[in-house]
Amino acid sequence: MTAMTDWQPTEWWASFDEHGLLVYEATDEISVRAYAISAGHTVRRLWMRTDSEWRPA
Repeated sequence: MTAMTDWQPTEWWASFDEHGLLVYEATDEISVRAYAISAGHTVRRLWMRTDSEWRPA
C-alpha cells in the first residue's frame, strides 16, 4: 500500500481576477476551476512537474 507521503503534485494551477492578480492557487485543477467559475476569473496552469523537475507550463 502506498502512503500519502509518497504523493507528489504534477501540476500547479492558478486563478486570476480581471486585473490579472493571483487570487487562488492549488495543485488541484478541479478546485481552482470551481473557484474561478464561481468568481468569473480565468484559470492558468503555472507549472508542470516532469522527470522530478518543475517547469513553467
